[in-house]
Amino acid sequence: MSDFDDLRPYIEHWGQAEANQRLRLRVEAELAELEEFYNALSPKLEAIIQYLNQYPVNKIPEADKPLANMLLALCEVDDAIHIWKSTNLDYISDPITWRTKLAYSDYR
Repeated sequence: MSDFDDLRPYIEHWGQAEANQRLRLRVEAELAELEEFYNALSPKLEAIIQYLNQYPVNKIPEADKPLANMLLALCEVDDAIHIWKSTNLDYISDPITWRTKLAYSDYR
């Protein structure tokens, strides 16, 4: 993963395994921080995808999972940057309180 050493601070920060952890980071960030993250990662996006594509999704090595999770975080900040122009929307419930369903019958 030496090709991505310059992204290490972003991988460590945004490469959280749980979606709600990445959501919390997005909501609590400033828009400028999201833009910095997006701009740092975008030029390497194709190379990261090619690197990760050498593995089936369920066999990504543990050492590379934060890199893959960071890509998920990039997807999760895209709307905030390009559509909402905000880290959160005022007219929805607080996403920090959202719980991730693990099965269809969860949280009934």
